[in-house]
Amino acid sequence: MKRPIIIQKPGLLSIPQRLFGLLFTTAWWMFFFWLWLPLLIKYDSFQFLQPYAIPHIFTAEGFTILFELMFFCLIAALVISVVLGVWAAYNLTRFRNNRRRRPPSLQSDKLAEHFQIGAARLVQWQRIKRLRIHHNEHGEVKRVETLGTGPLPPAVIPPLPQKDTRTIRDLIRPQ
Repeated sequence: MKRPIIIQKPGLLSIPQRLFGLLFTTAWWMFFFWLWLPLLIKYDSFQFLQPYAIPHIFTAEGFTILFELMFFCLIAALVISVVLGVWAAYNLTRFRNNRRRRPPSLQSDKLAEHFQIGAARLVQWQRIKRLRIHHNEHGEVKRVETLGTGPLPPAVIPPLPQKDTRTIRDLIRPQ
């Protein structure tokens, strides 16, 4: 498993944060059980909970209202499900042939041309892996420093001639 979305490290929380979480969770569980009290009290073994429940729900009329409300909630859930299903079907038909594709890979020649550097310099930078590149106000490469990994020791890379006519294939091909 990669990285879980939920962080399960309560030891990293401060005491007020832990206390707030505990109280908040307890309050919501109490509210949840309070919503179920009318159905629990309907049975004789839970009559002691009657003072804490909604009073009008215990009449025959109250249960009728409850069941009507549950029926309307069910109808609303079904309508929402149908609307979302129709929307999904519409999107499937509309975007059937529009699958996401990877963008074309960036060619090294184009990259070197964009930064106005020679192909040899680009190959050198790619071999070093970790660089700090400084740019001027126009976005041109001003200075490059290595950060200690790669074939060269940490240093400022000496500048190469700007006009290099060799291509990447010429530099990579063994001689």
